[in-house]
Amino acid sequence: MDTLLLILDVEGVNAQLISRVWVEAKSGASSSVERRWHPPQLIIYADGGWRVATVSIGPRSGCYAVELAQIGPGNQPLADRIEVVPVNKPSRVARLIAQNKRYQRGHVSEAS
Repeated sequence: MDTLLLILDVEGVNAQLISRVWVEAKSGASSSVERRWHPPQLIIYADGGWRVATVSIGPRSGCYAVELAQIGPGNQPLADRIEVVPVNKPSRVARLIAQNKRYQRGHVSEAS
């Protein structure tokens, strides 16, 4: 993730790295607490605050899971397009994000 963050920074892409997320919750009526770890995420935003993409490491750490935000008519959010990229190709992830950012720029309409 650090390499990808560096590449995006050089390209001038606004990205935020969320290192680790621990979720603790009580399970059932017992007093036991269940801890769940969520993998690091890199969240990329457009200048207007729209989420462009979310990148995480796949469950087996052999790939980047790239969730590319999609926008429909009237700025309606659509289901994310998901791409899987080998972890040794961070520049491909950066290219997908840049392409998606350009796609969104062409599809986001100004609020009336």
